[in-house]
Amino acid sequence: MTTLIFSPHADDETLGCGGSIAARRSSGEEVYIVFMTDGRYGSPLPEERGSKELIETRKKEALNALEILGIKKDNIYFLDFEDGHLSKSKKLALLKVEDIIKTVKPNNIYFTSHIDAHTDHSTTGEIVRKAIGNLNINVKQYSFMIWKPRLIARDLNISIKFIKSYFYKPRIEVVDISKYLNIKLKALEEYKSQVKWFSKEFLSRFTTNYETFFI
Repeated sequence: MTTLIFSPHADDETLGCGGSIAARRSSGEEVYIVFMTDGRYGSPLPEERGSKELIETRKKEALNALEILGIKKDNIYFLDFEDGHLSKSKKLALLKVEDIIKTVKPNNIYFTSHIDAHTDHSTTGEIVRKAIGNLNINVKQYSFMIWKPRLIARDLNISIKFIKSYFYKPRIEVVDISKYLNIKLKALEEYKSQVKWFSKEFLSRFTTNYETFFI
């Protein structure tokens, strides 16, 4: 079995499915990670925001985190589209995504939802879904949300009801990652440049014994 994960930024893969990654690796699956953007704007500090140093820092953090999760370095792709502007590069990104899918030949594909509030996240979802359709392949798809849709109230349960009622009626799969939560947390700690800006409420959604996917 082979699993391919498309992450808009370095950290989204660990936040959204880090436990599932660790579980799949522990069972001997081959897992590949694709980072869509370079993460250059992942800091509110003027001296860091947009810098080459931040790009390199986030890449190093990603490599360290994925090593903890059991990912081989050769199985990691950095596409380096400009952070925050993936929507401007849809055509080229689609070609790259299709090429990677054809090369990896995955059985499972994970990606951020096309209704995620962050534009890079929703664009990643759109691109991956279109690539799967264009290639006409039979793969199991897992989508997840990092940022709730902007129109949604505070409660995640309300969010899920809203999605079911107004967008589509997905099946929801809840995965028990309790055996791998400590590994996920250790990997998440490597993203020091990002975690320090997250609120406790935000992090609490991703540090439980379960990960939830739309399938």
